[in-house]
Amino acid sequence: MDKYQVIREALSTILAPEAISDELLEALHLKVYMKTGYDKHDVLKVYYTDFHTTENTASPETAAEVPATPPPVAPLTPPAAARPQGAPPPRPAPPAKTIVQPRPLVLPNAKQGETYTYNIDWVKAEITPANLIQYAIEGLENEGLRLDKTAEQITGTPGTAGDKTFKLLYRNKDGRQYERALQLYVNPDPRSLWTEQEPPEDAPYPKAHTATFLDKSGPKTFVAASKRGRSHTKDGKFRDDDFACHYNEQSGWYSIAVSDGAGSATYSREGSRIACQTAVALLAGAESCLQLLDRLDHFAQQYHRDAQNTEAAEELQKAAYKLLVDTALHAYKSIETEANAREGARPKDYAATLLLSICKKFHFGWFVGTFWVGDGAIGIYSKNADAPVLMGEPDSGEYSGQTRFLTMPEIFEGQEPWKRLRMKFFSQDFDALVLMSDGVSDPLFQTESRLRQQAAWKDFFDEIAEKVNLARNNADLENELLSWLDFWRKGEYDDRTIAILF
Repeated sequence: MDKYQVIREALSTILAPEAISDELLEALHLKVYMKTGYDKHDVLKVYYTDFHTTENTASPETAAEVPATPPPVAPLTPPAAARPQGAPPPRPAPPAKTIVQPRPLVLPNAKQGETYTYNIDWVKAEITPANLIQYAIEGLENEGLRLDKTAEQITGTPGTAGDKTFKLLYRNKDGRQYERALQLYVNPDPRSLWTEQEPPEDAPYPKAHTATFLDKSGPKTFVAASKRGRSHTKDGKFRDDDFACHYNEQSGWYSIAVSDGAGSATYSREGSRIACQTAVALLAGAESCLQLLDRLDHFAQQYHRDAQNTEAAEELQKAAYKLLVDTALHAYKSIETEANAREGARPKDYAATLLLSICKKFHFGWFVGTFWVGDGAIGIYSKNADAPVLMGEPDSGEYSGQTRFLTMPEIFEGQEPWKRLRMKFFSQDFDALVLMSDGVSDPLFQTESRLRQQAAWKDFFDEIAEKVNLARNNADLENELLSWLDFWRKGEYDDRTIAILF
């Protein structure tokens, strides 16, 4: 449809075809083009107001009453004596041409995918508001923006990044038409700049980019998820994190392991897998571990009946030490065996952290035991408590980003294992036991001191709740948790793994 179609159709109801000149069409177009969605009624009103110069010229009030398609009647055309029959009506003088401003008006930058608001600055645009009759801005809708004339704002959410150019069209009281370019730069969403690259097909120790787990068979719901970080996605590397979870329906013991492979270690993705799988497999089914879990059962109940029973307390500590430390040591030995079997490899090429936990519900409450090597966090959160219970100390090296790894022999020397062991009885139920790699704890807690703050843990679970329905009857729970791991924090692009018992 040509730009004059509506105008031509409106004029054809009152004028002969030969009277509808190109000059008249252009003049009317310049008068009505700023009216959004104008129709024949608008065209006729402007024509009677500004261009019809006979003694029968209609006033704006009269023109407003003219129907959209009025029948041609004699009073709307000059009397026959006024001009020869068939002669065209006098042509109105053409309006002043549109004046194009040479200098564009540069708007403040916007951000892709974020709400943008710009209050129109008439002074900066070199426009006197008192002289302004009409204005419009073309092209905003194509970029997810709109003009709010009431608030005199440009608002909306830009959907694409890059340089954008719009056209400001306005008319002053002097009747002149003006046009000025508006330039807007939309900064790209940083997330859109990350590329997804696949690891080499012949790379050793391939690993899936994501993993999930869900078990509702015990007294609590057991869910876990792990996701390759953006930095690994961009560089075409495998996920270095790993986890393993198990619930023994016969004994009632939960076993959980989370591990983060060292980014600088060539085969850390395999080290984290071996650490988790070995530890949980032992706790879940090795005869020696099952016997130690039975001893823990026995002395835990003895200790509960008599907290002054020092023998029960000592035996409880010994059983927990033997169970958790020996399990972690066995995981280290398994990594060492794999390294020795691979030509040119060393155990430190498989460097990985290990967060290990066991827990069980007794008639008097819960028992939780942990062994912690490296960064990340193991915490127990209760909504009504004064503070969370942090089940260990995050390892930190001399420099930011450094930590300790399971593959460091000194982890198992002297009193070092005792420092990493924790045991805790809970007479009241807790809301969640959480094991997470530093890809989760660093961006969401930021400091060790915040890991000990109840408010920080409340914020943590509030953020999860925005995307995840942590409910036992949620059939899509593990996938929601995996999707949540894609949360955005500038500068935090590591692998992310979390296991929650709630």
